[in-house]
Amino acid sequence: MQLAERYGRLALLGQGGHGEAYQAYDQALDRPVVLKCVAQSAFSSEVARRYFLREFKLVSKLQHPNIVRVFDVGMAAGVMYYAMEHLAGHDLSVYLLNEKPLRHPGFLYSVVQQVAEALDYAHSHGVLHLDVKPSKIMVLPKGDVKLFDFGLARGPVDDRDAGALLLGTTSAIAPEQLGRGVVDHRADLYALGVVLHRMATGRMPGAAPSLAAVDTGLATQVAPVVQRLLATDPADRYQSGRAVAYDLHRALFPG
Repeated sequence: MQLAERYGRLALLGQGGHGEAYQAYDQALDRPVVLKCVAQSAFSSEVARRYFLREFKLVSKLQHPNIVRVFDVGMAAGVMYYAMEHLAGHDLSVYLLNEKPLRHPGFLYSVVQQVAEALDYAHSHGVLHLDVKPSKIMVLPKGDVKLFDFGLARGPVDDRDAGALLLGTTSAIAPEQLGRGVVDHRADLYALGVVLHRMATGRMPGAAPSLAAVDTGLATQVAPVVQRLLATDPADRYQSGRAVAYDLHRALFPG
């Protein structure tokens, strides 16, 4: 079946350096989806293209309430694509406009806790996200949170061809992703620390002298958690999302 035969009612949602996203309708399974078409320029080699297909097949097996489902992945007429569930909501970046810190501890905790649960589940199945950031976190109307776009996801692999690995957003990735260090689940926890920093301060790490210097009680409360998440040495970071959520809850809701 050709891509156009399977997916209809396309409406462009957005586009970027790696391709385009469409609201679409899966005519074979009679349901709305988000269809992402990935540009060939996103891949440095045929190895990378095979890697993409293999890893998305791995991601499609993930079933967790805080992870957006991937229904289909493939290549048609030279276009690589994947289809994921369509959700009504807004990504977290909508809540972080104008570099303003969030002032609702319940919302901040809920988002981080649910993303942490999603990461722990993915990590337990051998999958890394490697591009956790606000634009990849969907907040639904009733407060449910879903992590999506595992476009850089990586599972256990036999070949370590450097061209197969697509690095995440440079300003948010762990130091070991920029060098030749071992990249494991703690890189995702570093990125979660960047998200938490942005939520508490409205800024990226390094854009303010310290979290305690920001005029918001939330920044002061979460500072120890953020600092541990952003440790340069992965051994000094949290080792699981559950531990992050536990300490964050104690910091925000003492007693």
